[in-house]
Amino acid sequence: MSCSKTKFDRTLSVCPQIANCNHRRCSNPGDNYCEWCQYEIVDKQYWRAYTRHKDGHMKECRKTCSWRSDSTRCYPGNCTDEVTQSCVCTDGFGGNHCDTITEETSVLYAEIKLHTSTNEILTTPKDPNDPGSEPTKWTNNKHFGEAEIEIRAKYVASGYSTTGTPPPPPDPIGDNHYITDFNHGIIYGLITVDYIRGNPDANNTFLQFSCPGNEDSPINVNYDCSRLRHNNSQVILPTFHHSDQLVFSLVVTNGGFLKYMNRETSTEIRSSLIGLTSRRSYIIQWDYIKPYHTCLNTFGVNCTIPPLELQDATNASTISLTWRQWSDDLAGIEFYQYELYELQYDGSSLKENNFISASDRIPHTHSQSEFNVTTPGMYSIIFTVFDKAGNHKSTRSVFLFDDESVVETTPGTRIIVTESTANTNYTWVVQNMTHLHVSWTGRFTNERHHVRHWLEQLAPNKHVDKLYDDNFGVRKIDWFTNVLGVVKFDVNYTVTGPDVTSFLEYKNVDEILQELEVLEVSWEDGQKLDISVKATDIVWEFIEESITVYKDTSQPMIENLWLSRDSKEELYVHHIEDFSKMTIEWDTFDYHSGIDSVHWRLYDNFTGSDTLHGQSHLIAQGQTENITACDLKYGDSPRGSDCYCTLYHGCFHRHFHVQPKIVNGSGLTPGKDNGVHDSDYFITVTVINKARLKTVLTKKITIDTSAPQPGIVHDGLPDNPEIDYQQNLQLHVYWNGFFDPESGVKYYKYVFSDHCWERKNLINVSLGSETFNTFASFTASNEVPSSLVDDIDIYPKSMIAVLDCESLADQSSSFLSILLRTSQLLMSWQSGTGDDLVYDYEAGLSTTKSSAAPDIVPFRSTKHHNHFRFNNPDLDEGKLFYVIIKSISKAGVEGIQNIGPIIIDASSPRVYNGRIDVKLETDVLVANWSGTLFVDEEDPYPMTYEYAIGSFKYGTDILDFSPLSFMKTCHQTKPPICTAIETKDLPWSLHADEEYYITIKVTNLAGLTATHTSEPYKHYTQLPEPGVVFDVDKASITDKLKETRDVDFTDVVDSFSLAWRGFYHPHLLLQYKLCVGTIPEGCDIAETITVDASSTSYTFNNLLLKKSETYYASVEAISIKGSVVVSSDGVTVLDTSTPLIGIIVSDGVNCSDKLTLQSSHHIMNPVPQCDEDINFQSSTTMLKAYWSTQSTSNTFLQNAYWGVDEKSPVGDYWTEYLDFNYIGNHHRMTIGNLNLEPGLTYRIKVKLCGDDICFPVIYSNGVTVLTNKPVAGGLSVTLETHKLSVTCERMYDPDLEDTQEAFDAIEKYEWTLIDGNSGGMYIKWQNVNNSKITNATHFSFDIQLSDDISLHKCKRISVKGTNKVGIASEVSTDIKLCDVDDGPRQIHPKVVIDARGQKDTSSAAETQGMSIHLETNTEWDFPDIDYTPYNNIISAVWPTLRHGLYTWGLIQVKDNYADRYYKSFTDMSIKDPCSHPDVLSCGITDEQYVNVVFNKTNSLRHGHRYIVCIHANKSEIKYEKWTETLEEVYECSDGVTVDLTPPSSGQVWVGNNPNSNYQTSSSDISITWDSFIDVEEHDKAMHSTGISKYVVSVGSTENGKDVIDSVNVGITNHVSFHGLNLQNGHQYFVKLTGFDLLNRSTTVYGSPITVDITPPDTTGKSITVDGRHMTNASQINAW
Repeated sequence: MSCSKTKFDRTLSVCPQIANCNHRRCSNPGDNYCEWCQYEIVDKQYWRAYTRHKDGHMKECRKTCSWRSDSTRCYPGNCTDEVTQSCVCTDGFGGNHCDTITEETSVLYAEIKLHTSTNEILTTPKDPNDPGSEPTKWTNNKHFGEAEIEIRAKYVASGYSTTGTPPPPPDPIGDNHYITDFNHGIIYGLITVDYIRGNPDANNTFLQFSCPGNEDSPINVNYDCSRLRHNNSQVILPTFHHSDQLVFSLVVTNGGFLKYMNRETSTEIRSSLIGLTSRRSYIIQWDYIKPYHTCLNTFGVNCTIPPLELQDATNASTISLTWRQWSDDLAGIEFYQYELYELQYDGSSLKENNFISASDRIPHTHSQSEFNVTTPGMYSIIFTVFDKAGNHKSTRSVFLFDDESVVETTPGTRIIVTESTANTNYTWVVQNMTHLHVSWTGRFTNERHHVRHWLEQLAPNKHVDKLYDDNFGVRKIDWFTNVLGVVKFDVNYTVTGPDVTSFLEYKNVDEILQELEVLEVSWEDGQKLDISVKATDIVWEFIEESITVYKDTSQPMIENLWLSRDSKEELYVHHIEDFSKMTIEWDTFDYHSGIDSVHWRLYDNFTGSDTLHGQSHLIAQGQTENITACDLKYGDSPRGSDCYCTLYHGCFHRHFHVQPKIVNGSGLTPGKDNGVHDSDYFITVTVINKARLKTVLTKKITIDTSAPQPGIVHDGLPDNPEIDYQQNLQLHVYWNGFFDPESGVKYYKYVFSDHCWERKNLINVSLGSETFNTFASFTASNEVPSSLVDDIDIYPKSMIAVLDCESLADQSSSFLSILLRTSQLLMSWQSGTGDDLVYDYEAGLSTTKSSAAPDIVPFRSTKHHNHFRFNNPDLDEGKLFYVIIKSISKAGVEGIQNIGPIIIDASSPRVYNGRIDVKLETDVLVANWSGTLFVDEEDPYPMTYEYAIGSFKYGTDILDFSPLSFMKTCHQTKPPICTAIETKDLPWSLHADEEYYITIKVTNLAGLTATHTSEPYKHYTQLPEPGVVFDVDKASITDKLKETRDVDFTDVVDSFSLAWRGFYHPHLLLQYKLCVGTIPEGCDIAETITVDASSTSYTFNNLLLKKSETYYASVEAISIKGSVVVSSDGVTVLDTSTPLIGIIVSDGVNCSDKLTLQSSHHIMNPVPQCDEDINFQSSTTMLKAYWSTQSTSNTFLQNAYWGVDEKSPVGDYWTEYLDFNYIGNHHRMTIGNLNLEPGLTYRIKVKLCGDDICFPVIYSNGVTVLTNKPVAGGLSVTLETHKLSVTCERMYDPDLEDTQEAFDAIEKYEWTLIDGNSGGMYIKWQNVNNSKITNATHFSFDIQLSDDISLHKCKRISVKGTNKVGIASEVSTDIKLCDVDDGPRQIHPKVVIDARGQKDTSSAAETQGMSIHLETNTEWDFPDIDYTPYNNIISAVWPTLRHGLYTWGLIQVKDNYADRYYKSFTDMSIKDPCSHPDVLSCGITDEQYVNVVFNKTNSLRHGHRYIVCIHANKSEIKYEKWTETLEEVYECSDGVTVDLTPPSSGQVWVGNNPNSNYQTSSSDISITWDSFIDVEEHDKAMHSTGISKYVVSVGSTENGKDVIDSVNVGITNHVSFHGLNLQNGHQYFVKLTGFDLLNRSTTVYGSPITVDITPPDTTGKSITVDGRHMTNASQINAW
């Protein structure tokens, strides 16, 4: 069968239609083809608008690139396959017709140049060859008068460049192309100069200058638009004032035209290119006002914030500067700079005469800096702030650096309490007062600070205003109040007695210049007051010194002063004339201070003036520590021990028992050691306590050597005759006549006995039988007369008188005795018979022996006394004489005896210049002196030597004078030159640190003496005080400016240095022995012999120390008393030549916990997880890192330093971003407040050290900063049978310069299918797992389908690319084109459309809806709905059907296991809806819609899905000329889900840790949440989630949104915001709102997050340790 042209014939059918075909030909419908397409003028390219030559069978006409408006001209461009789909615009052009320019004009050079008359020039931009965006150029120059403007530009599309692909050339005649002409370039330029006045009341002006170029003549090279001086086209400028602006604006527009032939009309049409306008703007602004400090500018001298903050008195060599509140209201601050000067004193003030250094420019973004100083001194910093216009303001800050500062005491000064007494060496207060003045005039000094005038005032600086000078902090420009360099005194005290009764903690002294503090002290006698004064210099170095004073206002007590004899006490009469036989007793005590000295004195006052008979200083009977020791020491005293104890001065024995010895100066005076019968004498006892308070007590005594005169004793009763016999047994006796004229009768004693008692027996009488009555009377001296025996006669007997001159010195020869010259010569003798037979004695002095008539002193009667005194005998020195004694009996018999010859010696021995030295030799005290020390030229006989030991010069309080003894190195010689005493033989042990004296006394034969005391011997028992030994760096020994500091680690193996301090002996010289060993006190490595006491450091050289070995330095301090050894804490030799093993620095925080969401819209968790080592981060303001060390390294890794390096964008080149900072012994760090550049990589560097010995730096892998969303490109999808083929342009990070790195920054891709109308998701975000890289910029993947996709609604595929830090971008496209402007529709809505009416306003319930209505045969203008908020009505429409009668049914969908985007889920066909088992309601209607209404008892159920199904039978509709047959229809809607509630919220939190409320980044905020739940829990809804979107807000207050304002983030569970400016210390609040597909919402609030980018601040207060003394060696309590 053939067909002519378009039809077979009139009886046959027409050839099937071919779109855009003018002429078809076919023989049957199967071989139909097109012979000629529409607008096919000529069958060749560029002449046809449609072509039939692309399918090989001419069965379709495809649109080509052509002149038509409904096609594309594709010029400039290429249609490689002629059809429109193959159009590729030339690079630099775009749009449907490729007539839209997409590239801006290149401004090659731009420069604005201002001139003054003196050729000062200001230019902008900074680089004329890079004329991009430029900040405002600021100036303070008022004299600019001209401006030059030079602009050069070029525009050539990249497709026309040498590397581009240009389009086919135009054909002017139109044969080979419909484009006949084309040109492009710069078509317009304009320069505008705006003069904007800073004064708002002034008028602004402007100038404009046109540049060449128009659309008809575009300029594409060498475009020049300038106003220059060389052609006199420069711009003349006005006068400028503060805040004036010049704005230079450049506008350059590119464009062009093309001409093309309309083939249908053969006319040429001109079309303009759509160009781009490029703009450049450069601003120059004038600022004449200097920067200022806000606080000073606002409050003036009342400002409390210094313009420059630093520690202005320090011993740290690193000086840290900080500044704040500097402002410049207009131009803004550009940079800071400072200069450092060392101040020098010129006689009146400190001046900046010595420039040290200047800093580099410090960017305005910085607020701190630091530098190091090495030399102690006073410095000033001139800190200058520059604004961008060149204005500047300077301030000055001063500081004192001294790392060698020391506060010392001045020799010859001391702390005293002025109320204490000088005679106690200011130790005792003896007045009862509570106001005490503590004075320390000149005691404390910091000599360098004082001598170098570091605390003097500063001279003004001409560059610094007075207000901006240093008036802040500790050290200001004014003179710093000080005393000899000391700026602060503190005083405390403690009163104890014995417990602490009152105290005062350290109190600051207000008026330090007085060097005095008044203390209000409440204390009692005997208590101790400890006072401490602390002197502090300006760098807080201090010294403390303490004194102790005691209080005693009461005098010592003396009691019971009397004489005693045997057991008799309270005697005041001495029974013989010999004072040496006298015993004196008394009690003395002082409970508060104890007794210091005791002195007794014996004298008479016969002549009206005192004549001394003897005196002595006694030991105080103390020197015991406790009562037990005292009782033990004095237990053998005559009256036993009687001890008491003071609080602080030991224990004392009260009772004194003295039997005077004849010792000149320390006992009875030789020659005056006898008294005279019936004479009165005085004993005075003087006691001084340790507070030097004195008590004196004097008692009078009488010498009575005679017994009472005997009386008569009578037997019998008084007044009766005496009886000799009696009968009764009761005896009676009475007496009379007893008397004593000197001292009187004290008492009588009698006894009855059978015999006459002797005198001695009568004294100790006891009862017995009586025969005789013996009676005695006793005088006050306890003398008794001879017994009187009644009825016995006594007859005189022959008398032999015996002379006994006790006063004579020991005789060294048989014929010569020596006496000293005296004014009284006393003699006594004993009679060989009873004194009652002697009538009298006579004494005389004679030059001849046994002379009956002495020629010197004639005989004189002694008045019966057996002693006599010659007053002022005329005896010459060297003259021999005899003492003659004549005794006369009562019978007149005379007898003469003599003694002699005797010679007078009046000269005492002499002491020549010399000294006595004392030393201790193994518990033996040895005193040595010269043999010529003692001489006596007048006395030829050897002198007697004795020694005594005392605690003071010439003292005998320890050992009284005794004969010399010899032992050890002391040998007996003549004369003796030494004496030796074993300390064990002393009354008590020598006390430590006490001084002792040995006094040597020599006595000649005349009894004359001379004494000489030794040099003080101080008894040292203590060993040297141990000091501290330091292992030190050798450099600290050689460099005196370096501080000596103990080191624990070193890398030196050939030497070992040590230093020592604090070895001390208060009295003895020390020597040191040094050594080095592998154990404390070991010397197995090296040792020295000795070094002298002046050395404090030493270095052992030429050693060979082993690495990783610990060595100890030991110092032995040696004195004559012994030695002590102290070792250092050891130094370990470290091997720093190789890196440490096993230490890894990781970026981020040390965590591996995975955060799992309770519910998610993603198959894969979308939340960035916490990794052990991160490679990427989003924050631009903070970095984190951590590291760990091996346990074996922890012993020597004590310090860590961290820094940051920045990687070059190209290559593996790193530069320092932050220098090393100290972090102690921590193993992690966080640094905030940074300004990291997106796209760059930063790594943490860690330097681990032992002391100052550091190992090689360890680096982290580095972390790359990603802050921006990935750049998304195109997305295409092809729907195939059971498969979606997706091609996506690879996303990349815009900040990474390396292309591959930019692509690799995308960690994952996800896809989902979404509803093109409502935005609902049909499926959770799925991972792209099977992707393939198709080329350098694209990848593809396939989605396998198990069913046909339902295309009744617009469905889109979305692909999300997430980078390494969780920032995502999303791109989507229609699976089938949803909106078609030209061509057949690809989306075919269902016949039955679910519909929803308005809410029933008559009901208060939100779930009540109203019916819908559709006019017959009209369109339904609303899309199909998937959800309804009503439970009372379901509505549906079918507007395209015309059957007229329909059976409908409402069916509840119970089970449907297909995915929601498949036809099997949405397409149901039911012929008879009413017969379906799940039908809820059914009926018949002739309308094209239905409203199914339910009542309250039978309402629709939440979460359930309902479909409306209809059925219509086949029918016909007859028209006037034809009949339309309508086929049978049975269709269902895709269903509607009842949703009666808003979404249920999930948990929301900031960051990756729900339990953390802090973050360190100030540029980012990351928000995560669990999915909100709506109706999907019933699994019957159209979408996988009932949520349509989430909206996030972030604010600085609750419900605030000043940070992030209601951003729609789609359907996800995580979002991050970057580039923020969060404030340190502020809280931020997150609000998350989830909307369902009915636009109902639920809002949830996250816990506020606090931004913390700074470490904790220190208060500046000192660390305080409990108490003043440490009592626990293992624990310190400090805060």
